[in-house]
Amino acid sequence: MIPFLPMLGALFEDLAGIVDESGCYDDTVISPRWPVAPTITHAEVVAHDPASDGYIAYYWQRSEREIRLYVTGSGRTAYVRLFLPAQALEQVVMTINWSPTIRYGGNSHYAGVALGRLHVMVAVSW
Repeated sequence: MIPFLPMLGALFEDLAGIVDESGCYDDTVISPRWPVAPTITHAEVVAHDPASDGYIAYYWQRSEREIRLYVTGSGRTAYVRLFLPAQALEQVVMTINWSPTIRYGGNSHYAGVALGRLHVMVAVSW
């Protein structure tokens, strides 16, 4: 089973976009890469560390003009970076728990926010 660990690590860090900064999912970077595959409209990801019982989980969903990310976990903080499709580069609004929070304009391919708590819904619309 050990030979599969690097492959699983690559899957979580590259495609699912989960980087465990603390070793027990206490401080995590979440940067899903699902938008690069236009046919994928939703994904559910759970990463668990049995030694600490720490975990991070998210449900990612894409619609025509919005990406939603529902985040939960045992940790304290997370930084969310949402990769934006090409058509979203004009005017982007980030919403946290259904409250418009941040407006982006310009040519960035990511919308990001630091979360001081988990159990949050983050959405970007354009």
